Amino acid sequence: MVALINQNLASSPRIKRLEKAANMLAGDDIPVPALEAFYEQMFPARAPFLKRHWRWLYRTDNRAKVKSPIVMLQGDEVVGHVGTIPLTLRCGNEERTAVWLCDIAVLSRYRGKAMGAFLLSEAMALSPMRIGFPNELSWRLISKFGWKDQLNTVGLSLLLHPEKHSKVKTRIEMQSNGGSGVKTLAVIGGLATRIVWRARAWPKVKLSVSPATTDQLATFYEQDISDAMHTVRSPEFLQWRIAAHPDPEEHFVLNLPQSGTNRCSAIARIVEEDNCRRLHLLTLRVDPFEPGKLSDLLAGIVRWALAENIDIISMVTSDPGIARTARWWLPVLKQLRYAYHADDAAGKAFLSNTDQSWEYIDGDFDLTYNTPNREANSRSLTCA
Repeated sequence: MVALINQNLASSPRIKRLEKAANMLAGDDIPVPALEAFYEQMFPARAPFLKRHWRWLYRTDNRAKVKSPIVMLQGDEVVGHVGTIPLTLRCGNEERTAVWLCDIAVLSRYRGKAMGAFLLSEAMALSPMRIGFPNELSWRLISKFGWKDQLNTVGLSLLLHPEKHSKVKTRIEMQSNGGSGVKTLAVIGGLATRIVWRARAWPKVKLSVSPATTDQLATFYEQDISDAMHTVRSPEFLQWRIAAHPDPEEHFVLNLPQSGTNRCSAIARIVEEDNCRRLHLLTLRVDPFEPGKLSDLLAGIVRWALAENIDIISMVTSDPGIARTARWWLPVLKQLRYAYHADDAAGKAFLSNTDQSWEYIDGDFDLTYNTPNREANSRSLTCA
């Protein structure tokens, strides 16, 4: 078990009792109904996906020594859970094995008993290097273990139908008058955005769009060793992340017409959740990098999204140059917290490298989305 940084937490009688009494097992070692019941209680929107695909999500078939998820049992009931996803990080010629930590949850009636802290410490003991992109609640927990954070990763969005954004919908529901004023403003703002962005994107070059086949994904394999810390884009990684995804047909490769050896393309995914169609730009490849080429690619993506009746376009990047160009097309910006922890000084220096390369595909940003009504969706492979 990992030594806790917070000594008050480390000396907690509840932690000491849990050390003696806790029944900690991997997901494969418990009855399936118990794990499914936990997902239904704690992750109701994702429960259908998790119940079918948690082995894929946590890469349990990755020949990894890390067994995930880790669950805490009380009798026959799962009361706590933490997921880990193994990955390989590289910075220059240095390569390290790490895990993403995600899906930390404890049943409400067991909270306040240090179970979350105990689960986290057990998960951290599985690997000497850990990363994550936590929300505020998770950050309050992991910061007690000495995790550090950086805010140089950003999410960029274009709201083509703002009234379908989750936060706007919440505000509409909270309005005493039924939210008619907020909804009207959102609808008008979306209409204006679509008119303006259609006019901006229409004169640009039209993209070619094709399913994300193995041959298409091969162009996104890591070609050069980067000095930035990044997730290794190996064939194995992209096979898991895209080709072996439970819904591979949601993924597309978008290409600008090639000029010589230049390549300008993106992997994108369309998901529909809570009646909102989202286009996630999982990764971009602009080789050699030119802001003008990236702008043309994003213009083509906006044009395709409008033809596909997309409500929200979003991407994640930690590259300042990409962010500057992308914001012309995806103007809504949100800072994201990258959190990290390592057992040794060299590992801490490696993970704290400020020159990082994160995109949707490199973190768990996109993995929380599933499409419950996927069979009702139709996709075109041409840009109108």
